[in-house]
Amino acid sequence: MICYKYYCFNSKGNQQDGYINCSGLSDAKRILRRRGLYLHKSYSAELESEGLLGRLRFLQSISIADRANALWQLASLLNAHVPITTALDHLADSLKNKKLQRIFSLISKDVCNGSTLSEAFAKHSCFGETMPHLIASGEESGTLSTVLQRSAKMMFYTSKLSSKVMSILAYPFFLFSIILIFSAVLLTFIVPKMCEIFIENGVELPALTQFLLDLSKGLKTYWPLIFIGPAAFYAFIRWRCQQQRCLRILSAIFFRIPVVGTVFHLSSILRFSRGMALMLSGGTMLPEAILAVSKTVRNILMQDALMRVHAQLCKGVSLTEAMKQEKQFPALLVCMLATGEKSGNLEYSLEQASLIYEEQLEGRIAVATAMLEPIVMLMMGIMVGILVFALVLPMAKMAKLGAVK
Repeated sequence: MICYKYYCFNSKGNQQDGYINCSGLSDAKRILRRRGLYLHKSYSAELESEGLLGRLRFLQSISIADRANALWQLASLLNAHVPITTALDHLADSLKNKKLQRIFSLISKDVCNGSTLSEAFAKHSCFGETMPHLIASGEESGTLSTVLQRSAKMMFYTSKLSSKVMSILAYPFFLFSIILIFSAVLLTFIVPKMCEIFIENGVELPALTQFLLDLSKGLKTYWPLIFIGPAAFYAFIRWRCQQQRCLRILSAIFFRIPVVGTVFHLSSILRFSRGMALMLSGGTMLPEAILAVSKTVRNILMQDALMRVHAQLCKGVSLTEAMKQEKQFPALLVCMLATGEKSGNLEYSLEQASLIYEEQLEGRIAVATAMLEPIVMLMMGIMVGILVFALVLPMAKMAKLGAVK
């Protein structure tokens, strides 16, 4: 859900403004028309909090660590019995992230105007869709500081998990970039000069050498495509991924990759188990917790599975019976949740499952890192070997012609 700031006109021509939570701009227009309002302009409430520069999408990102730090500070201030408005004002002045400062200043303003903290947080999508539900449960139960601390710990762990998963691709990507730069330098400067020497000495270029020479000429002629091509391909993939069907197909292919796919699948399982444990500890009902966590899991296949589980729960089916029908959830997780359901301590079972899958994920990351490094080195050796072999062949022919003469 996205919170929009809207400006409308009613049937009498009077202007009205306010906030509305909906899935998109078209949904907002439809809801406002039902209220007899005609939309004049609207934009995300989060963009309003970030000012003019915040309307640029690439300037909107706020790191998970910054959000976790803000929530942790807010929880610490509330534990020290500081009034909530004072705590929010302190965060608005002391945070290093300018965007978070603006957001907390708006939250403080909303709270001073009579809104609850959960309602104020709901207007800013940067904290995710689960955070307002957790804050609302903490406000009702009187454990707001505890909920904020647990949420901050969850965000810190998510940041750490993302760093671990992305570390698998960082070193191979660096080596692959070195390969491309080295190959481009050879093709641009070394191969043409060597080929000129061979041609001047009457050596007929082998097919592989001629192919590299043609490739070198193509790079010199169409060098802008080196930068435009990858950018266009990335934009095309992003555009296709916005279409749900294509995204599901790509996800299914990606998660079947032997080592890397397993790592990302385990990270999704870990996000699910920790997110569910956090939601249930905050007093959220099971169906609502499943629905909220499904929007935070990045694996679209697991999102679909969780939506089907939510539908089954609404029909009265137990959690474990619903999860058994989905291939996205491993048997060990289902078995542990079955034990938690029978004992009435599902939150404890989820926490134990997250510990197990955390160890499995760390082991898979170590294996993936150990396997990817030699694979990339092998690719580097093959590419360099092809370049060297393409230059050695005509050199051997030239030496043979010299010996004959």
